[in-house]
Formats: sequence, structure tokens, C-alpha cells
Amino acid sequence: MQKVVSAAGRRARAFTLIELLVVIGIIAILISVLLPVLGSARKASEKAKCLASLHQMGDAYKMYASDNKGAWPVSVHFYPGGTINGVNAPHRDKRYHDFIARYLMGNQAVTDPATGKTYSDTNMNYNGTCSSDTFGGVGAYATHGPFGTAADPIWMGTLQNKSSVLWGCPSWSQYGQIGTSSQYQFGINNGYAMNYYAQAPLDEGTGAGTANGVMLKKCARILDDTWAGTLFPGNYLKATQFTRQAERVLIYESTFNAGYQAPAAWNTGTGPVTVNGFSYDPTDGSAFLPPIGDQYVSIDWNRHTKAKPGKVRNSDPALNVLYCDGHAGTVSARECYRGIRFH
Repeated sequence: MQKVVSAAGRRARAFTLIELLVVIGIIAILISVLLPVLGSARKASEKAKCLASLHQMGDAYKMYASDNKGAWPVSVHFYPGGTINGVNAPHRDKRYHDFIARYLMGNQAVTDPATGKTYSDTNMNYNGTCSSDTFGGVGAYATHGPFGTAADPIWMGTLQNKSSVLWGCPSWSQYGQIGTSSQYQFGINNGYAMNYYAQAPLDEGTGAGTANGVMLKKCARILDDTWAGTLFPGNYLKATQFTRQAERVLIYESTFNAGYQAPAAWNTGTGPVTVNGFSYDPTDGSAFLPPIGDQYVSIDWNRHTKAKPGKVRNSDPALNVLYCDGHAGTVSARECYRGIRFH
């Protein structure tokens, strides 16, 4: 006969302290193994999204060229001051993303806080009236809202949207400042820069039409305003004038979307310096790219690496670039620099 044991007769068995500690230990080990994997997966996802944004920006360049007789935008264009649609512009300032924004974003709507009027547009800073002088100096950028001016209402809010193609890279955090200057913390900095050297090294030289050893008329960067200090008579060049297109970088990840900076803000030339948390030593060239003319290229070589700031070598694959022929990839700072100037 089978013996029946009642439920009440069963003894409840609980975990012992040793068993509980073993389980906790196993969970801790699994977490320690999985966290780096998850972190790597997140970085890979961000890198892929960044590359996809660069491809879309390349398509925008093609559409811009189709609408402008084959020409591409310039990296930066400073215009003389004036009044546009009733807006006083002490000097006008357009960057490459202002030219291609209409091809990358849908209709945007912003409200003028002063009048309550809502504006809707697909162009960002189309007339170039959203300059630092318009808002009372560079420092005003940091506190300015998404509304620009009546002439250019769609402005900063577009680049503050981290999900937009113009922001592009999820790893870009608008970090810090360059040297002692805080102007690069303002909201129009999207962490990409356009290479304005279209034919380097052939656009170097001396004599008429040159400055800082560069034949400026062959460069896609124009400074028509004396506010910028020295005139820089570049040109809107046709896409076909950008030579060696499979090797020449068009857009690269940068700490400043104008893509350059005066050397005084970067280093003293006598020893190591820290910029945006990264350590560079200009005395031995181990981690500082050569200057172009009187300026340094602000390549962001810590964007897509596992190394800690200051530990990234300029030979490590670290940033994404878009080439003039439309392909994109991850390269080292040294490769990026060569793709800009072929040095």
C-alpha cells in the first residue's frame, strides 16, 4: 500500500546562506561578462548610426549640387553685414550645414518668443542672419532658444535635436571647450566639419592670390567680412573640382564644425597641453597633427574608441569620415588628416 504524505507533513526547504552566496556570485560574474559586451554593442550601434548620417549628408551634397549648377557648399561663408528682411545683421555667417539642411530635415516650426508668431520652414539660417553679432556676441549662443530671426527663424533647435541627421553622431556630446575659449559650447556646433581643401596639395603655393601658403581661390571657404580678421577669397567649387575623390575627406568628425582653430588656442608649442580632456604633446609629434598654415585641424580622434581620453594614438581607428565620392568609413586621425591635406 502506498504511503500518503500530507502537505502539512512536508518540510519546507529554504536556501542556505552558502547557496544564496553562490547564486549572487554567479549573477555578479554574468554581469561582469555581459556589461562590456553590451557597451561594445552600444558603441557599434552609435558608430553605424553615425555612418548612416554621413551617407545621408553625402546625398544632400548631391541634391544641393543638382540645384546649384554642380557646385557644392562652402565650409564657411562670412558675408558683409547689412539688413535682411528688416533684420540687422552686423555680419552674416553661414556654415556648410546651413546649405544642406533643407535636404535633410522636414518642415520645422518655431515660435518667436518676442511676438508669439510661429514660423515654419525647411531652411536653416538660409540668409546667414543668425551670426554671433546678431545675438550680442558668441556668449549669447549658449542661452539662445531655437528661434533665430525673422529672416531665418529655423536655427539652433535643429542642431540641438540629437536624433536628427545633422546632429548625426550619438557619441557626439558637445563636450567642453578648446583652450580658454568657451565659444564652442554654443548650440550650433554639431560635431562635424567640412574639408574646404578641394585640391590639396595642389592648392598650396605662394605669390598672388595666396595667404598663409594657401592658394585661397581654390578653397571652399570664404571670409568676405573684415570681422573675421583676414579676408579669405575662396570659391563655391563644383563637385568635380574636388580631386582624388575616393581619397579626399569631405566631412569628418570634429570638435568644432568650422574644422579649424588658431594655434594659440591649442598649444604653446613648448610642451603637453590638454584640449577637451585629451592630452597632446606638440613637442615630439606623438599625438598632435601638423598645422595647416597658421591653424590646426580640430579632428575628434576620441569619438569611436575604447581608449580613455589622452590614451588614443593618432594611428588608432577613432572617427568616421565621408569621402567626396560618397563612401564613408572609420579611420585614424592620421588617415583623416591625410584625406584633408595629403601630407
